[in-house]
Amino acid sequence: MDDPLLQIAIEPRSRNGRRRLAAAVRRLTGEDPSLPARVDEETGRAVIGGADERALTALADRIGAEAEVEAGRPRVVHRETIRRPAEGVEYVHARQAGCPSHFAKVRITVEPAGTPYEFVDESRADRIPREYVPAVDEGCREAMRRGVLAAGAMTGIRVILLGGAFHEIDSSARAYRIAGAGALRRAVRQAGPVLLEPVMLVRVAVPGEHADAVVADLGARRGLAEAARRPGGTTVEALVPLAEMLGYATDLHAMTAGRATYTMVLDSYAEAPENTA
Repeated sequence: MDDPLLQIAIEPRSRNGRRRLAAAVRRLTGEDPSLPARVDEETGRAVIGGADERALTALADRIGAEAEVEAGRPRVVHRETIRRPAEGVEYVHARQAGCPSHFAKVRITVEPAGTPYEFVDESRADRIPREYVPAVDEGCREAMRRGVLAAGAMTGIRVILLGGAFHEIDSSARAYRIAGAGALRRAVRQAGPVLLEPVMLVRVAVPGEHADAVVADLGARRGLAEAARRPGGTTVEALVPLAEMLGYATDLHAMTAGRATYTMVLDSYAEAPENTA
């Protein structure tokens, strides 16, 4: 599933609703293969992603008209990153029971990076055979897809493979992939993980008499707003966390008697407040 800005969860209320919900999601993804949507096979719960609150709500309403379901409210999808390095973190994947046995040991350092993900190999061939290094990288990449705080995708992390150990018989690419994922998760927990929230560039076209109210409202939403006044109207621009913009269309309509319009696009990600769930 892609990493959307928003998600909405839809729960089936009956066995029949579960079947209808799964069918509705299949139909939606058939109509739009790029739609981030999944259904949990065990619970029947569906999660649909998107960038527009009203569009997500409309999709949930459409499904609700076809199936016995209960939809939540759209919520923001956070990312995760780290504040500081964590050096020399080791992880061992070993399984003796069953056949075949598995063994892989890796030692990594993680540190903040200016790119979404970097992998640097500084290991020696006598510690980890060269053919297994890509498997460690693959395991780290898999772990990056699900963070340690709120299951958001991780970003801005450099992984340095320092070394490890292998067994001539029991080591395999699969074992090193598992060890790489486990090492990254362990290292991230030691590196000051934080949540990142999407920050939106908001532009509001509003009559001049309502501009001050719009600026004040965006400021109350943790936004940094500026107004450019021109003959015929005012354009207000602001950088605002997406979490504060949920429900904004309704609020703006009430604030300006329906005389304002706005657009909103992703600008960046910033560290979320500590009380963010």
